[in-house]
Amino acid sequence: MEWSKAVEEEKKWKIPHDWTHIHYYEALNLLFRVENSVRVFVYCVLKDELGLEWSNASISTDDQASSSISSLGKKRVRQAKQFGYLGDISSSPLLYLSLGELVQLIFSEAYWKLFAEYFPGKKDTMRLKLDEIITIRNSLAHFRPIQVDDVEVIRQNAKHALMGIEQYLSSVTQCSSTVPSNSTDEWYKELKPLGSEHYALELRESSGGEWLSVRLNCRPPVLELALTDGWLDGRVININTASILAVAPQIRPRLIFLTESKFIHVVRDSDLRYTKTLDFVFSRKAMEANHKEIAEGFKAAILKLSEETDLLKSDDLARGAVLSPQTIYGWKVGDESPRWSIQSEELASLPKENDPSEYWGDMGWLGSDFVTARHKYPWMGAIVSTSGWG
Repeated sequence: MEWSKAVEEEKKWKIPHDWTHIHYYEALNLLFRVENSVRVFVYCVLKDELGLEWSNASISTDDQASSSISSLGKKRVRQAKQFGYLGDISSSPLLYLSLGELVQLIFSEAYWKLFAEYFPGKKDTMRLKLDEIITIRNSLAHFRPIQVDDVEVIRQNAKHALMGIEQYLSSVTQCSSTVPSNSTDEWYKELKPLGSEHYALELRESSGGEWLSVRLNCRPPVLELALTDGWLDGRVININTASILAVAPQIRPRLIFLTESKFIHVVRDSDLRYTKTLDFVFSRKAMEANHKEIAEGFKAAILKLSEETDLLKSDDLARGAVLSPQTIYGWKVGDESPRWSIQSEELASLPKENDPSEYWGDMGWLGSDFVTARHKYPWMGAIVSTSGWG
């Protein structure tokens, strides 16, 4: 038995003539993005409204049994672990719910009031459009034929039913405006002074002000650095981002999500600059109601980071609850305008099975096209497509 394979030629893929028609791949791409966007949407709304109880929301399964998000997710994780050598085990139970189950939850009598404002039409109409997508999704998932026109149904129904969801997710994930320095809000006055030598807070908000990002800029000292003959060897202090939520438990109850990003480069062939940025996103209403508790959490986090930084500076073989030493290496590439290529993959904190669902990992650039063009999704360690930024 021999299977033909796709071949990449000059940055283009050549599809074997005996593969399924191209509309099957297009449908898969659309459905993958629709289903995962709905998962993130359901999580954000429930977490904002229910706090840590979000995963106890009741749900009807595809076989009409009653359960909770948490219980159903745990059951399906156990099933997945029977073949644990295949795929990844996710930290979020929502990745184990189908689109049909998510839609059942959204339109249920118990939870529709939480989701209704994000749909631009009558409840029955919006439900019908999503049910049509689910019908096509189930045909593809169970390997029944689909029609070329079915792809357009997915595209148009998603555009009609999910336009409010994309706006919502874009707002939640884009806190790009600096909070004015003359703000008189109590939460701002609580958080603004916090920081230490290597760890500083930056306060940002979404364009409409409904969402707030407490950005923790981490610039720990470089432990060792050798730059010789175009080679780099060094040791830096790495942050296990998800563990912040364990050492500062006051942050998690009202937190929507936590992401990380890292930036590392060589300056003038003599110095290494390394920054890891952690973005903690809250709704404004949650921050205003819980700012004292949240501020206590950030005080605890910064204190822990500072203590463990001092520990590693004095003993770079030690390891803390949040920080640990990490070896990096790199080399110069290019002839006319050489640059440093640094192997820093080990500095990433990929989402792990036992991490809290609030931790999303490195999401890359979060633009306004959350539904249609994400190359990374929450709770997934893998990149699912090429980034629009290359």
